[in-house]
Amino acid sequence: MQPISAGCVEELAGFGCGEGKERLLDETYGSGYVRTLLLRLERGRTEPRTVDPHAPGTLHHVYVITGKLRIGPVNEPVELSAGDFGRFPGDVAHQVVCLSESVTAHMATTIPQVRRVRPTVVQGT
Repeated sequence: MQPISAGCVEELAGFGCGEGKERLLDETYGSGYVRTLLLRLERGRTEPRTVDPHAPGTLHHVYVITGKLRIGPVNEPVELSAGDFGRFPGDVAHQVVCLSESVTAHMATTIPQVRRVRPTVVQGT
């Protein structure tokens, strides 16, 4: 799955707090584990940072707030700047490289639901 860019800014009204703007970054359907975090990165000597693959079906969704970074699968990373959005598979080796002095980004990670207990079978007597 190749990273994608976000759509355009949409006007909205009627949210009870006046008018504002909304930018749809992504939509994901289904159930599973969702982890959301704020990344604060600084350019360092240990880049690129390579991350081992996560569980099958894992996706990373990244919105860059400030700065510029290179992120994504090791064999096809993309460069994202402030205001850009990207999504890429987390179940393959991937990298993060800070291209500016610092980066602030929002990352949500989605992992499909996996059955963690064995089914229970009750037999009649």
